[in-house]
Amino acid sequence: MFFHLYKYRIITLLKSKEPIFWTFAFPIILGTLFYVSFGSLMNEFEFEPIPVAVVAKDDSRKEMLKDVLNNMDKGNGNSFLSVRWTDENEALTLMQEEEIDGIIYADSDFSLTVSKEGLNESILRTFLNHYLQYEDAFMTIGRKHPEKMAELTEQLSLDTAYVREGTLTGHSISWLAQYFYALIAMCCLYACFLGLSSIMSIQKNLSSLAARRTTAPVSKVIVILADFLATITIQTCSVLLLLFYLLVILKLNLGHQIGFIILTSVLGSVIGISFGFFVGSLGNWKESTKNGIVSGITMLFCFCSGLMYSKMKFIVEQHIPLFNKINPAAVITDSLYSLNVYETYDRFIMNTIILVTMIGLLIIVSCISITLNDKK
Repeated sequence: MFFHLYKYRIITLLKSKEPIFWTFAFPIILGTLFYVSFGSLMNEFEFEPIPVAVVAKDDSRKEMLKDVLNNMDKGNGNSFLSVRWTDENEALTLMQEEEIDGIIYADSDFSLTVSKEGLNESILRTFLNHYLQYEDAFMTIGRKHPEKMAELTEQLSLDTAYVREGTLTGHSISWLAQYFYALIAMCCLYACFLGLSSIMSIQKNLSSLAARRTTAPVSKVIVILADFLATITIQTCSVLLLLFYLLVILKLNLGHQIGFIILTSVLGSVIGISFGFFVGSLGNWKESTKNGIVSGITMLFCFCSGLMYSKMKFIVEQHIPLFNKINPAAVITDSLYSLNVYETYDRFIMNTIILVTMIGLLIIVSCISITLNDKK
């Protein structure tokens, strides 16, 4: 009997046009609009080495500059500069063809030539200024205090370590990913419409359909469990479809912890369903009224998690930090974000515990409310 109820509940949910639209279609439509608006910017801020030519006429200065650049490369084989050692004529040709952003002349004095003003050119100037300061320090200390050369060399090594690009996890992620994390959270919480639809067909005081179902010779516990699992099945398919669309079709970089992303999405979906059950079990209001309640609260949660404005979650954190702890959308987005920012899973585990606790509380309160309504 359980599998019979489970099967036909899935069929019934799939025929419910409005909940299916909000659960399956709307997140994909909104994700497409996000991608069209700024999806191409997801990789815009990934730093690329600055192309520069070096014209070195002084061999000693050439070797010194090479040593500095090699020291900056040490450890990962990557530099913030892409250097081409060449002569002046070739360097000018490269600049004219816009293949390089600047020319460093290493002669009796160092100098920099650029063809335009921009971020890369400013970085080149800063680098050259720092280099000249260190060169002057080396020459001064070498003459007056040669015994401190080793200490200065060590300090230079520590300083240049800051020039490397990277994250705690070793992977880069765009700040625009926050919008898509919030989109995933929205898809999870929109499962509340499926949960509400299910509870309206279970409680006899809410609809004539529910009244007829309660007359069947089947334990109500089995009916509720079958409906709940059927709803989770539909919603899991929905969130997996959204993840497939974002990661495979749109090829967005949302992180490398795919398994944990799916786990968080499934837990978030169960919260959405549980929230729909919770609101549906309260009071004797019409289904349209309860739909309005869950829709309004869900949109508030999503707004505060950064769906419409990426910095909103951080603004809430500054003024009402407790709200971010009880806002399921904020907890979901924070879980997804923490997977790609922190090198440990401490924050992710804490967020997962919060999600599981929310699920437990919503289910317990819903069951108590359903029991009390049955006794009336």
